[in-house]
Amino acid sequence: MDYGKHGEAIRAADAAGALKPRVSAVEGDYGLDDAYGVQSAYVAAKSADVPVSGFKGAVTAAAAQQAFGLGEPAVGVLFAPGKLAPGVSKPLADFNKPMLETEFGYRLNRAVSEPVDDATGLVAAVHLMIELADAGFDGKQTGVDLIAGNVASSHYIEGPEIDASAALDDAAVSLSRDGETLFAGEGRDALGGQMQALTWLINKTVALGRTIGTDDILMTGALGGAAPGATGHYVAQFGDLGSIEFDLT
Repeated sequence: MDYGKHGEAIRAADAAGALKPRVSAVEGDYGLDDAYGVQSAYVAAKSADVPVSGFKGAVTAAAAQQAFGLGEPAVGVLFAPGKLAPGVSKPLADFNKPMLETEFGYRLNRAVSEPVDDATGLVAAVHLMIELADAGFDGKQTGVDLIAGNVASSHYIEGPEIDASAALDDAAVSLSRDGETLFAGEGRDALGGQMQALTWLINKTVALGRTIGTDDILMTGALGGAAPGATGHYVAQFGDLGSIEFDLT
């Protein structure tokens, strides 16, 4: 498979705000190694113009993996232009198929390029996060298409820093739009626990030959599911840990 060709096609669609092409429409069935090969080619092409700002876990819930025909979670790359501040008002026209998720984000106290046994001692900071993913493809994508397309990475809101010693797994998390609850979950929804999810994300990221720097944000996966974006005022509540508000217009 020509990873460079497919990666450049996805990058060009991304730059034009167009639907992402599905590699499966050209290549037929293909596997995880090829999917990450295309993703890496896309990341290399895009990072020539804009800096990487972090990494994300995706499909961390068993039901999501089953829906996409995957046997494990997935990882992708975040880019600096995708970072938004709490209180932002973001046009829906900036997305093809926006999907909203509540998450936790982490920064590490040292650069990591090798696998780790436990991420607990590496945590320098924890943030409340919102992901505004874009799952727009030019047809029904497979799980490996999702990975090749950088697992719908688009924008994210970095919320306030919180106490890293808080009981994150027990945190009650919800997202509402104009007062209506869209979904609710808890911190352990990502791979059964935050440190399990963070350790997995670190190890999968470095296994792909990527180095995690101390400025990179690491998003460990959706808590409570995902909701399609629509116009309105959103409030993400993270129990007693705080909240994030934003608008889609």
